Amino acid sequence: LTKRSWSAWKELAKLQTVPYSEGKSPELNSLARASMTNDPEYIDFLIRLIESEENDLEQLLVGSKYTASAYYLLWNKKGSDLRFESYLQAFQALRDHSEYSCDLLEILQYARTRQLATKFETLGSVQQLRLHANYTMREITAAFGKADIVTSGPTGTGVVHIEDSKTYLHFITFEKNEKLFSESTMYRDYLSSRTILHWESQSNTSQRSPTGQNYLHQKKRGYTILVLARIRKTEGKLTSPFTYLGSAQFVSAHGDRPISITYELDNPVPHGFFHETKIATGLS
Repeated sequence: LTKRSWSAWKELAKLQTVPYSEGKSPELNSLARASMTNDPEYIDFLIRLIESEENDLEQLLVGSKYTASAYYLLWNKKGSDLRFESYLQAFQALRDHSEYSCDLLEILQYARTRQLATKFETLGSVQQLRLHANYTMREITAAFGKADIVTSGPTGTGVVHIEDSKTYLHFITFEKNEKLFSESTMYRDYLSSRTILHWESQSNTSQRSPTGQNYLHQKKRGYTILVLARIRKTEGKLTSPFTYLGSAQFVSAHGDRPISITYELDNPVPHGFFHETKIATGLS
């Protein structure tokens, strides 16, 4: 799906497709990103975006926590870059492009076959994300109000601070190489068990800094640490999504600039994910 649209592949296979549509549609990679979505409620919302009645679309967008995330999953640029003034305008354009919307619907139906279980138990859950589900960085920052139709939010950073809820989002890529990471971002991050995470802060963060103090006194200051991780930066030509590993509790720290911190995850990572991280970090 990074080379051809789903309709183009179907045409090559001599399968029936809908007629080509004029107008604006999301970039080709958006279908590939959608195929990796595995949050059941989020998938249901994306399908409703396509299938709902025209008169119900605005209410659906206004009433959902997924609206901003879905916008960045599919369109991936702030509104002014695409001449959109509202989410409603953006999703109406998507629906009007019959070829793309049909492709997206079929991709989401495929994603449903690979979605996470609809019933689960979790500790330290947050409303915005589903434990062990996959999201792009912009979907995540949009879910926490750091990206919207006006601004695309932070990218390329390992930590995002959500000040109003006293939350830090830790974005981790376990497999690092010199081609994709600079010397200052080759952090030593790894899992020593399914619940113990070893993480290095940004290289300019000292223990005495306000951020460092928030890390070291997480419980006392009422901070929440949420961990988003991926095995590697890219899968083929596509940027890899992050898997939400849930909340983490401070255990210990040593060193400075960066600070080496040990966290205990409130929920064990899946067995398969843990095995892949061991290979990626050379601990297998």
